[in-house]
Amino acid sequence: MNEMWTEDPKVQRSAVILGLGGLLPFWTLPVIAVFSGLIGAEMAETLLGFVALYGAIICSFMGGTRWGLAMRTPEAGPFSGLLGSVMPPLLAWVVVGASAFGLAALKAPLMQLLVIAGLLAIQLFEDWRSTGRKLLSPWYLRLRMTLVAGVTTPIILALIIGSVSG
Repeated sequence: MNEMWTEDPKVQRSAVILGLGGLLPFWTLPVIAVFSGLIGAEMAETLLGFVALYGAIICSFMGGTRWGLAMRTPEAGPFSGLLGSVMPPLLAWVVVGASAFGLAALKAPLMQLLVIAGLLAIQLFEDWRSTGRKLLSPWYLRLRMTLVAGVTTPIILALIIGSVSG
């Protein structure tokens, strides 16, 4: 296994705890969708906008991990690795800024979140490929799979709840 990834159970446990804690804002989506009648549609939309912004931050964070990997493993294709690490976060920021630029198709926060979930899935795919090349540890890939599922599930639930109730 690549020496840059620890197999220390304490580090793994900490990563799992922090990663799962990072899902909490995403899991507010179904709650917001269910209780939007109580808080009002405009407030629900605003809160979802904040969650979309948080999603762009998480996408950027994951891009940073991909950047670090590309810097440590230039034999894997430094330019493509670096470019691949910055494109999903840049697209995420364009998506959350869409309403400021009048891009009506991406103005709804749930649509923004759906795109961000897709970008996180693309980053996960790259982590899967890196694990196959033995550049990442299998425990990290398992964590990433859990976290991406933990991000996309509440977004899909909120979309379903929104389409049924609206």
